[in-house]
Amino acid sequence: MKYILLLFLLTSCTAYQHLKKAEKHTQKAIAKGATIEKDTLQIATSDTVTDVDTLDNYIRVTKTIRDTLYIQGNTTYIAKSRTEVRQEQKTERTKIRQDAKTERKEVKAKAKTERKTNLGRKIFNMLFFILIFCALILSYKLYKKTK
Repeated sequence: MKYILLLFLLTSCTAYQHLKKAEKHTQKAIAKGATIEKDTLQIATSDTVTDVDTLDNYIRVTKTIRDTLYIQGNTTYIAKSRTEVRQEQKTERTKIRQDAKTERKEVKAKAKTERKTNLGRKIFNMLFFILIFCALILSYKLYKKTK
């Protein structure tokens, strides 16, 4: 087993060898008239914001901003760092929580108004029932008096 592993490691190609082969093949293709166009262009820029303290002549680097701009075909996008992605995810989560909280509040408010309207409707129905019941009792008493 050791010999097979050693033989494999000694005979396998490295990344450098693969790059050299690729360069040879591209040179042959260019010699035959091929045009090679890069479909992805990477531009790295960095901006540094500095604060200068004039009393002590002290320069302090506040923040270094590094942006990588990728242009692929007609699409352009800016690569984001891990912290930016995490901050966006955190912001999205808090937004979802806030939306759910406001939705719950709206549902509670709607249920409360429905309960109030239901209570008002119940009171109205009870009063209407009592009125009709009293009218029936009075009409029955009047009917008995006439006989």
